[in-house]
Amino acid sequence: MCGIVRRIGLTGKLIGHEGWVVNTIEFGDRLVSGPDDRRVMATKALVLSYDSGHAENISQARIIPFTDDRTIVTSGGDGQVRLDNGNVQTIELGTHNGRLHKLAVEPGSPHIFYSCGEDGFVQHVSSISIRNIISLTFV
Repeated sequence: MCGIVRRIGLTGKLIGHEGWVVNTIEFGDRLVSGPDDRRVMATKALVLSYDSGHAENISQARIIPFTDDRTIVTSGGDGQVRLDNGNVQTIELGTHNGRLHKLAVEPGSPHIFYSCGEDGFVQHVSSISIRNIISLTFV
């Protein structure tokens, strides 16, 4: 096992999140990352960096399927779920009371998300009807 580790080396370095902890990465045609500096980076040949709209660090970033990697949903320490619909202007889809830790996109759907946070709720969020948020409590 040690022999394999010795052969691994750095082949490239992405510049952009200097001095910040990167909390999440998502792979698609682009590499999407979200750190404590609250800026989302979407990297292909050209690095795209924009303000996420979060008031605290980004905990999760997900590329939405069937959108040509143009739509990204993020969650953060501020309890918000935010959507960037491809024009780097984000909108708030949902809010938790407290930090938000996990975010999932429903398989096969570019419009349905699930989020869970320290408030003990799992939220089912639809980007089609932003007001249609269902909170589920698990005991």
